[in-house]
Amino acid sequence: MVSIGVGSAWGVELDRVKCDKAAAFCQNVIRQLIKQELLGSSVEVPSVLCSPIEKVASLEPATHAYSFWEGVPPSGKEAFGKLFAKSRTLRAVAVVQRAIRGHEPAAMMRDLGFGPVLLIASFPVKMSGSGRAFTAYVFTKIAPAAANFLANMARASPGGAVGTPPPKHVNPYPRSPNVGYTSRILKSPGTELASPLKTRKPEEDAAQASPAKKPCAGVTAAAAEEWGGGCAAAGGPCTWPCQGCAAGAAYQST
Repeated sequence: MVSIGVGSAWGVELDRVKCDKAAAFCQNVIRQLIKQELLGSSVEVPSVLCSPIEKVASLEPATHAYSFWEGVPPSGKEAFGKLFAKSRTLRAVAVVQRAIRGHEPAAMMRDLGFGPVLLIASFPVKMSGSGRAFTAYVFTKIAPAAANFLANMARASPGGAVGTPPPKHVNPYPRSPNVGYTSRILKSPGTELASPLKTRKPEEDAAQASPAKKPCAGVTAAAAEEWGGGCAAAGGPCTWPCQGCAAGAAYQST
């Protein structure tokens, strides 16, 4: 009322205890604002009508409506929607509830009888006492012609068309050398890609012993006697792998 220049306000509440608390709270707040010279002394204290919303005849001359309707039955929401739709002065409505899931918020409001509305804002809020989290949704009333126009635009858009197939995957890098190489490999006739785990070198191309492995530097006389006199080809101690004989291989493995 102070920051945006609201001229007057009034409310509707079903519970008598809440009505009495709201009336006392409003009187106390207005008294403090007048004392701090934030409001003039002629400002009226917001009144609270203690009645079910279904028995309220009209919401005029209000221009903006608000409801914390978490837990309000559908009949109460529909009665509120009917009053909003037929009002000639109401331009916007804000409702607070748990997050709307599975429905488009404006469509949900239309189903409740609010008429053509457009969601202009939504944001999280918390209760001052318990800290429970809810979501506030702000809607503006729009003309039926504007509502039809927006509905037609939504149906005509590619994202909103019914049965539109998903877009085909397009390679973002058509000139990638890896993509081209893979394509040539797969499209080459008679080409079969072998698994690197199954690829083996031919026997005639067997690699020589790795230089990192230290070859046997020879054996002592005792070892030569153990292998039947050492290397027969060398005529002395074993110098494997110079010949690669079976005795040398056995000695190397030990």
